[in-house]
Amino acid sequence: MKLLCMGLLFAVVSSHSMAKEPKTEEEQILYAIGHMTARSLGQFRLEKNEVELVLQGLKDAVLKEKEKVPMDSVIPKVRAWVEKRQQIVMKKNEKDASGEIEKGKAFLAKIAKEKGVQKLPS
Repeated sequence: MKLLCMGLLFAVVSSHSMAKEPKTEEEQILYAIGHMTARSLGQFRLEKNEVELVLQGLKDAVLKEKEKVPMDSVIPKVRAWVEKRQQIVMKKNEKDASGEIEKGKAFLAKIAKEKGVQKLPS
């Protein structure tokens, strides 16, 4: 886990000091570690400003910087936030899915009108 955190930290610190493209094999590996770790956060559909806060917390923890929030009182709130966020994301996903379903129906209706198309029982 510490190695994964270091990969994310490298990405944060390096984003200001190096080109966007990792060049050396080690840079590419560290970037990949950060990328893989971030997949677990993908479920939250974070906005850019939220990602910045997550990265700041990661950076501060890895570098043993002073905490910017009272962790003892905030940590218990994390579970409730996660549950609330999962509900929000689920609603967003349902909305996105219904839009895609409608696009699919419109496409099928359009194709069904083309010459030679046969609708088969599904």
